[in-house]
Parts: sequence; structure tokens; C-alpha cells
Amino acid sequence: MLDRLGEQLLGYEDGAQFDLLSAEHGLHRWQMGYSLSELATETQHLCRLLLTELRTFWQINPSPEPVVMAFCYEHLFEFGSQINTGSITQYADLQRQAASRRVDALQKTLEEINAAGKQRTDILRHSSHDLRGSFGVLLGAAALLEMVTESDDERKQLLEILKRNLSNCRNLVVQLMDLARLEAG
Repeated sequence: MLDRLGEQLLGYEDGAQFDLLSAEHGLHRWQMGYSLSELATETQHLCRLLLTELRTFWQINPSPEPVVMAFCYEHLFEFGSQINTGSITQYADLQRQAASRRVDALQKTLEEINAAGKQRTDILRHSSHDLRGSFGVLLGAAALLEMVTESDDERKQLLEILKRNLSNCRNLVVQLMDLARLEAG
């Protein structure tokens, strides 16, 4: 960028090239982990150094015409403006893109959490329904077992129904306990 400033002072202007260089400067500072205020401070420091160099030149060579010095100061001001605009604009764009990616990641995580919550609710609803149904069958089979005294086959059938439904109830309770443990971490 300093080479480009020298070329501008000598009359070989290429503004588009300088805009690209200042954008690269912002990208480089982004990659190095600079904060936006650090980037602005750095560009201000550079401009102060160049201003000091121009004053030193003027003190060493007091004879330059005021028009030449005004020309140099104008280019120095333009240089500072271009470097600030290019670097900070690029940096701010990168900052917005990073923030957008973070928002997208947070949104995706929130959607996953909501989906897991819905899945949990569905599991609880189904398990509760299945438990109620199994207990209804158990109570019905137990009541019939009390009433049936004539046939051992009927008794065995009812006992088999009781065992099967008790096993289903046990499995559902174990699953609910596992779910509670998972939620507790």
C-alpha cells in the first residue's frame, strides 16, 4: 500500500489496485484475530507516521512550493481515507458473515433441541397410553381370574395374559426411567 501511495504521489495512480490492497489488509487483520478497534488504531498509527514523515521532509527541505506540499497532504489524506474504508469495510463484512454463521448454527441447534423435546413428549405420551392400556388389561384379567373357577385352561390363558402385560409394563417403566436418566445427564 505504501508503494501505491508513492506511485500516486509520482502521478501513476491506480485506485482500483489500492482498493483491492486495502481490502486484503482488512482480511489479513481479520485472520490474525484483530478486533475492529485494533484495526482502526493500526491504520490511524500508520497515517500519523506518514504525516510525521511528511513534516520531517518539509523541515529538511523548506523550499518546496506550498502547492506541492498541499498536493502531498491531499494524497496523504486520501490514502488514510482509502485504507480505512477498504480495510474496515472488508473487516466489517467478514464480521457480519461470521455473525450470520453463528446465528445459523444457533438456529440449527435450537431446532434440534425443539425436535428432541417434541420426540420426548411423543415418547412420554405413547408410554403413558401403553401403560394405561396394559394396566386395564391386567385389571380385567385379574377380575376374570377371580370369576373363573371351572377350567384350568382358561386360568392358564388369563395368567399368560397377566404375565405378558406385566412384562410390557415393566419394559415401559424401564424405558421411562432410562429417558429420565438421559435427561438428568
